[in-house]
Amino acid sequence: MDGKLDVNQRQILINSLNDPKSDVKVLLASTKACSEGISLIGASRVVLLDVL
Repeated sequence: MDGKLDVNQRQILINSLNDPKSDVKVLLASTKACSEGISLIGASRVVLLDVL
């Protein structure tokens, strides 16, 4: 998921991660996409990787 992704599509991805019945286990997202106050309640771990 990156900052260029449509807001509706971004919300679909977040919902699929947060849904306990979903098979989604990993969400790769840029810091630009994640710096907009998203809620990843389904995540047990978050790894931030910022490459210049």
